[in-house]
Amino acid sequence: MIKHFLNLWERTRRYKTEWVEDLPEQTEKQTVYIIGGRKHPFYAAVACPRKNCAEVIHLEISPEAKKRWKVVEHKDKSVSLSPSIYATALPCRCHYWFRRGRVVWCDSPPLFVPRKNRA
Repeated sequence: MIKHFLNLWERTRRYKTEWVEDLPEQTEKQTVYIIGGRKHPFYAAVACPRKNCAEVIHLEISPEAKKRWKVVEHKDKSVSLSPSIYATALPCRCHYWFRRGRVVWCDSPPLFVPRKNRA
């Protein structure tokens, strides 16, 4: 039930996308950073959307990486990331999707978590 209300609230909050060469020292809370620019993006970074978590999540998007996320830029300049982001290394252990610049919280843990990432 709580996740349902979180999803309703998140629908109004939109993340902007910045294509940068290097990650800035101070990251903004509602921004998805695509590092490497438009020509050679190699990872994405976003501040954890959980309210009391100040961690920055780094996601491999380089085509050379074995495990990587896919970034899709839409006509309105928003981005979607897939697969879902499951922050097992963070204390908040949040699980969500980025869809068109918005956070969609997951109700359940993913079906598969690699053994090295299990708690």
